[in-house]
Amino acid sequence: MLRRLGKIIQIVVKLIQKILLSLSLVILYIFGLGLTRLCLLIFHRSILIKSCKNNDTLWEEATGYQPDADDVLMQA
Repeated sequence: MLRRLGKIIQIVVKLIQKILLSLSLVILYIFGLGLTRLCLLIFHRSILIKSCKNNDTLWEEATGYQPDADDVLMQA
């Protein structure tokens, strides 16, 4: 009797595990895509870089910077 009850409990537990695992994966998928979409909207290039002088490059020249000869020699 106890052995049969143990088998029934084992089957029920496995069924509950499968249901909970499937449900949690679906929830994780939905929230994961939502967070990814949110990060994409926040960190999209056009939002982060409002003005670009040249469309070919993102390089900006430094202004107000005149390196000394000693500073140049000390750099690796």
